[in-house]
Amino acid sequence: MVRLEPPFLKFKLNSSQWIHENICADHVHELKNPVCGDQVTIQLNLGRDNCITQISFDGRGCVVSQAAASMLCEVVEGKTANEVCALPGQFVLDMIGVPLSATRVKCALLGLEALKQALACAAPTSVAAF
Repeated sequence: MVRLEPPFLKFKLNSSQWIHENICADHVHELKNPVCGDQVTIQLNLGRDNCITQISFDGRGCVVSQAAASMLCEVVEGKTANEVCALPGQFVLDMIGVPLSATRVKCALLGLEALKQALACAAPTSVAAF
């Protein structure tokens, strides 16, 4: 069975300004999907009021996991940790905009889960439970 990725996902991934290592990041969190091997490392800096002042990611895996992480970085920069931790998984799925199998949903949500875990480690007393 051949899997075709939506062309805009490949475009989003290939044109992403968010894929790079941030050696000055205050908080780094890596998450792996044990089923398929996808990996996303979120790197971020928090400013006043727990706002994300800078975010990037590095990773490897399918275009769905990597493009979803890229789109997520674009959307959350400038938001507070609480705002980001309140984002439901459906938010990411809506950004992708195409139906995904259950396995691919896990790929799509990998970046969001890594981001939420990074924020929980960064500011555990001020981030709402997710």
